[in-house]
Amino acid sequence: GTLGIFLAATLSKRGIKVACVERGKLIGRDQEWNISREDMKVFVEMGLLSETELEEVLVSEFNPVRMGFEGISEITTTDVLNCGVSPALLLKYVKEHFLEAGGTLLEGAAFKAATVHPEGVGVAVRAKVLVDAMGSFSPIAAQARRGTKPDSVVLMVGSCATGLPPTTSADLLWSFTPINRRLQYFWEVFPARDGITTYMFAYTDPTPGRPSLKDVYADYLSDLPRYRGISDLDGVSCVRPFFGFVPNWHDTPLKPITSRLLHIGDSAGNRSALSFAGFGSMARHLPRLTEGLAFALETNQTSRGALQLLQPKSPAISMTAAMQFSMGTRSNQVFDGDSFDPNIIQNYLGSSFYHMAKYGESVYRPFMQVTASIFLMGLVTPCSFQDYTCFCSNPYILDSYLECST
Repeated sequence: GTLGIFLAATLSKRGIKVACVERGKLIGRDQEWNISREDMKVFVEMGLLSETELEEVLVSEFNPVRMGFEGISEITTTDVLNCGVSPALLLKYVKEHFLEAGGTLLEGAAFKAATVHPEGVGVAVRAKVLVDAMGSFSPIAAQARRGTKPDSVVLMVGSCATGLPPTTSADLLWSFTPINRRLQYFWEVFPARDGITTYMFAYTDPTPGRPSLKDVYADYLSDLPRYRGISDLDGVSCVRPFFGFVPNWHDTPLKPITSRLLHIGDSAGNRSALSFAGFGSMARHLPRLTEGLAFALETNQTSRGALQLLQPKSPAISMTAAMQFSMGTRSNQVFDGDSFDPNIIQNYLGSSFYHMAKYGESVYRPFMQVTASIFLMGLVTPCSFQDYTCFCSNPYILDSYLECST
C-alpha cells in the first residue's frame, strides 16, 4: 500500500530508523485523489510537504459540492473533498522527504512470511515493529482474518473523460435511478486536470451471482449521458477508465495477531464503510499514529495489547457500516413481485437527507466528509423526544441499523 510512506516519513523525521518495503515502484497513479484543502494542511504541518509543494500537488479545486436524490432532496455545501491531488507528485515529494530523513526504501521487494525476497535474493529486515500498510488485500491481514469473507463490497466503475460538459462543482453522492440489476447505483463527479471524472458505485454483499463489473460498466456507459445532461457519448473521449471493488469487514479495526505488528490504513479497515478510498482517512489519522507509534518505539511498548491501543474501535465507523447496509442491496432480498419497490432506497434516503438538511450543517457536513458521525447519530441527538418522523416514515433505516449492529 502506497499510503504507508506517509507514516514512514513522519517517523523518519522523528529520528526513528524506518524501512519501507514496496512490492513494485513507489509511485502514484495518474488518477487524482479527492480531499479538502484543510485536510491537506497536515502534510505541511508534519513536514512532508513545503507550502510550494502543497500548491503543486493540488492540481484542481472546485466548489460547491452536492449530495442528494433527484426530485426528492438535495444538500449543497463547500470545501468538502473539493481538491484534486496528484498522487504521482504527492508520493514523489513525500518519498524525497523520507529518504532525506534517513529512511530506507526497498522497492521491488515482495512480502512473504515476514521475509523480503526482491528478485529471489533474500534480504532480512530486522525491526522493532512491523507496520502493515499493504491495503485491503494484505496477506498479513488475510491471515489475521482467518479467511473470513467480507461483510460487504463496494463495486466501483468510472472514467476520466474529455468532451463532457465542463463543471466547476462536484457531486459526492447523487442518485437518479431505481434499483437495477439488483443494485442501487450512486454517482460522483469531479473536475479533473485531464477532463471530467465520473464514478458510479453500489454497495452489496460478496455473493456469487452478483452482476459482474463488466455488467456494471455497461450500466455506467448507458446512464452517463443522462447524468451529465447530454444526448449520447459521441464526442466523449475516455482518458482513463477504471473499475474495481473494495471489500469491507464490519468488525474493525483489525486486531493484530502477534506483538510487534500494527495494521494501518485499509489493512486495518479503520475507515468509513461508505468510502472506497483511504487517502483522507490516512491524512486525518497521520498525526495521531505518528505520535503514538513514536512513543511506543521510544518506550518499547510493542506488545500486542499496547499497539492495539493505537487503533481503537470507533463507534462512528461502526455506524457507517450500518449506513452502508441501508444504502445497498443484499442477496436475500426479493427483487420482484407486488411487494418489491425499486425506489425504496431512493425514497428513504431522500427522506433522511431532508432531515439532515433540516437540522443544519452540523449534522450533514460530517456525513459528507465521512468523518466523525453519520446522519443516524446526528438525527438521534437533536430529534430525541422532538421529531422522529424519519425513523417512523422509513422503518427500514432503523431495521438496517439494528440488523447490522447485532
